[in-house]
Amino acid sequence: MDSKLQSLVEKLREIKKMGFVETHRTGNTGIGKTLEDLLGIIENNIQGPDWKGKYELKAQRRGTSSKITLFTLSPKLIEGLTWQTFIEKYGYIDRKGRIALKNTMYFNRNENNWKIGITSDKINLIVEDEIPAYWVKETVMSKLTSKLNNTVFVYAERKKVNTIENFHFEQAILGTNISWENFLDLIKQNKIVIEFRMHQKESGAVRDHGTGFRIKSNLLDQLFENHIDLKI
Repeated sequence: MDSKLQSLVEKLREIKKMGFVETHRTGNTGIGKTLEDLLGIIENNIQGPDWKGKYELKAQRRGTSSKITLFTLSPKLIEGLTWQTFIEKYGYIDRKGRIALKNTMYFNRNENNWKIGITSDKINLIVEDEIPAYWVKETVMSKLTSKLNNTVFVYAERKKVNTIENFHFEQAILGTNISWENFLDLIKQNKIVIEFRMHQKESGAVRDHGTGFRIKSNLLDQLFENHIDLKI
C-alpha cells in the first residue's frame, strides 16, 4: 500500500469511528459532499482523481441504484457529417421549437430507431441501420482510466434523524484495472446506456451538453478486474 492510499485509509478509519454523521447537503450528492468535507477535500471542477491526484472516491449509499455519469464523450462522425447536419438529419423539434437530440441508447434495442452496436474495438451508433457516428476503444479507455482507474468505493449505511439524512461510512473497497471487456459486457446487458443531450441554437450552432455514458451507481465496481477490501 503506497503512502497516498495509506493516508486515505487512516482518515477513513477516523471517519468510521465517528458513527452516523448528518449530511452536509440535501439530495443525491449529499453523501459525496459529506465524505469530501470530512476528508478535507475542497470541492472544485478540476478533472482528475480526488485524493492526492491518484485515487478517485465514490461514496455509495447501501441499497441504492441511482444512475450516475461515468464520463461524457462525443462520438466521431462519419466523413461528410458535421454536428449541424447530424442534428438536422436525426433530431426533432422540442417543446421550445428548437431542433434537439435528447435520446437514450441501449445495446441492440431500438429506442426511436436508435441503438448501440459493438465490435472488438469500437462502439457504433446505429440509426435506422446506418452508422453515422462511433467511439473508438482507445479514446473511451483513456476517458475511463484517466479518472477512475484507482477508485475507492466508500459504502455507508444511512438513516434519517428528524427527516435529515445521516451516514455511517463503514467500508472501503479499492477497484483497480478497468476492463474493456467488462465495460462492453455492461453495455451488452444495458447496464451502461448512452445519452445524447444537445440542441441547435438560433444561430445554427449546436449546443452539446455532453454525450453521457450512464450507469447505475451500485454497478460501478463491475468495471474493475480487481477489488481490495481496505479494512477500515
